[in-house]
Amino acid sequence: MNSSFMEGTSIPNPDGGYASGLKLAALFAMSAILASWGILNKLRARSPLPPGPKGYPFIGSVLSMPNVRPWLVYDSWFKEYNSDIISFNVMGQTIVLLGSASRCVDVFDKRSANYSDRPRFTMILELMKWDINFGFLPYGSWWKRHRKLFTQHFHPNVVSKYRPVQLREARMFMRRLLDGPDAFMHHIRHTFAAMIMDVSYGIRVSEKNDSYIRTAEEAFATLNEATVPGTFLVDLFPLLKYVPSWMPGAWFKRHAAYAAQVNTIMAEKPWDAVKAALKAGTARPSVAASMLENLPVDDSRKEEELIALNCAAVSYAGGADTTVSTVQSFFLAMAKFPEVQRKVQAELDAIVGDRFPVFEDREQMPYVEATMMEAMRWQNVTPLAVSHACSADDEYDGHFIPKGSIIVGCTW
Repeated sequence: MNSSFMEGTSIPNPDGGYASGLKLAALFAMSAILASWGILNKLRARSPLPPGPKGYPFIGSVLSMPNVRPWLVYDSWFKEYNSDIISFNVMGQTIVLLGSASRCVDVFDKRSANYSDRPRFTMILELMKWDINFGFLPYGSWWKRHRKLFTQHFHPNVVSKYRPVQLREARMFMRRLLDGPDAFMHHIRHTFAAMIMDVSYGIRVSEKNDSYIRTAEEAFATLNEATVPGTFLVDLFPLLKYVPSWMPGAWFKRHAAYAAQVNTIMAEKPWDAVKAALKAGTARPSVAASMLENLPVDDSRKEEELIALNCAAVSYAGGADTTVSTVQSFFLAMAKFPEVQRKVQAELDAIVGDRFPVFEDREQMPYVEATMMEAMRWQNVTPLAVSHACSADDEYDGHFIPKGSIIVGCTW
């Protein structure tokens, strides 16, 4: 037809254009009806989202988002909605909370093919440069290469070789506690930072005001708040990362720039020190030294070195922060429950006596072992773990989980 569709359907002509136009219009109408019917049926057939707080148009439940101890608020929601799986929407982003071990096993283990990805951590990865931590990376080959290298040095069958360093630092820790018990919080942080610094880089830290420890603590402080979903709007609206840092309200850009600088120093400074020590022939045995010595000499060396640098940095970041939290919780538990402390002390006295404890004593001290396990459970280091992402639409136990949903395993 050379004229418009409306012209073709309104003016009769000898070749039957009017009739053909009516047929075409009817066909379009029937197609629209069938399409609408199909969409409605699909919507009716789709299971509902998990229960949860109702939000407002456009902003969703953003006003209900907790900023302080969110795991406690989420725990109250599980009780309020009488469900161990709930959901809510923030600015169009669906967030699903799992509130039991069985739910986490079902979703993260049994359905791992669809839930192994990570959300787009715009603030953490793209602005704060925490891509040194492969725990935040999206599922894919880059993540797999990091995990493979890391596992080579921290597999359960390998870590026993780090026991001499752990024993040395544990005994130095006891000496510090005797000399200055009031500074026990500092002693805890220093001990585990010194332990993992030696294991990861073969570096012995200074007794006071060590630059490596100070930099790491600054890096951890910037990270903790960013791991809670919804804390920064840039995670919901990634385009905000292009906002100039000088603009009003763009304080998050300045915060991220500082964090990126600190993270870079934390990762590169000890790595460069090991490289220099290897060149000078003075390097002590460490994870970083082993990684550097085993780098390929072909064109892939630069990329492989970046992976190795990241793995060394994340081993230090993990060991110097999370373990500290557990031991601090143990001190709190001993103060709150003196009857438990007396039982722990009695078992230690019976097995160890006047000597220092060693790893081989663990099997003979079930109460001490159980107490440490309980300290980890009682005050969980990561009460919201690290969020996952749903790779495709899913139907789970009568609930619809949309593609792209953020899935949070509430270990609390």
